[in-house]
Amino acid sequence: SLLPLLDPHQFDVKIVTYGSGPFIQQLRQENRAVYYFSKWRFPWLIAELKTPNKLLNRAIYFFGIGIQLIALVPVITVWLCLKKVDLIHLNNEILSHLPLLIAGRLAGKQIVCHFHGWRNLTSTEKLASRYVDKFIAVTQSGADFYSWQLNGKNVEGIPNGLADQEKEEDKPEVRDETRRKLGLKENDFLAILIGRFIPLKGHSVFFRSLAKAMAKNPNLRGLVVGNDPSD
Repeated sequence: SLLPLLDPHQFDVKIVTYGSGPFIQQLRQENRAVYYFSKWRFPWLIAELKTPNKLLNRAIYFFGIGIQLIALVPVITVWLCLKKVDLIHLNNEILSHLPLLIAGRLAGKQIVCHFHGWRNLTSTEKLASRYVDKFIAVTQSGADFYSWQLNGKNVEGIPNGLADQEKEEDKPEVRDETRRKLGLKENDFLAILIGRFIPLKGHSVFFRSLAKAMAKNPNLRGLVVGNDPSD
């Protein structure tokens, strides 16, 4: 949604990904600059080295973390400099991007971290947050939640935007037909939650809030739209 709105004459965007989902496939079809670096994701999982000894497993885990940072940070730092990157956008969190965050700071780059979900930050993330220049959350409540975790550090709430384009479904007659198919009356209000059917999206919160709101407004209706990733 963001990339088509950026003027290619002003912005040279490079996408670094750890996986290859449908969005990445679409970007590649659009001939975007996509780099697949699965090993950049932090931390590496060393499941095959697990032993019955928990203490030994923990030692192996931290050894793997150390090796990953020592091996990757210099490589990523050089890559950022060679590609002449000015701004790094960390998608959704700090932890999985830790090697990139450290490399970006060493290379003197500006770093933005964009929170989408809700979760408690780890002690490692709180420690590394000092190296992030700007935090953004997709809602103001999310911004307040993360600001509280980061000891009052400013987190700005910026809702996800949509391109201002007139679509066929925006026409009044199409809208009325859609409401009819959904069984909505003229005075009904519809609240919609759009997102995958996973706990992170907060469907339970939506339903509890909807029940409370419907007690005061009997014309309120709810609709959930999404897919089940387990299928």
